Amino acid sequence: MPNEGDPPARRFAATSFAGLFALTAVVLAVLAGVGSDDTETTVYCAAAALLFALLALGTAVERVVVRRRARRADDRADS
Repeated sequence: MPNEGDPPARRFAATSFAGLFALTAVVLAVLAGVGSDDTETTVYCAAAALLFALLALGTAVERVVVRRRARRADDRADS
């Protein structure tokens, strides 16, 4: 099981943050695409959408890296 070493609260928090960042990125991208005629607002929405997409990706990648590191440490301790 991939999450067996993580406490449930930590798994929930990491998943929640990644999901919240991804949802915010989608909402901002939609606002940028359907937004007003003001170019400046569209650019800010698009930049914020990119930032939140990167936050979601970084959170997901960090969670995987930490999980793998913990699994390797457990494997070394068992050996």
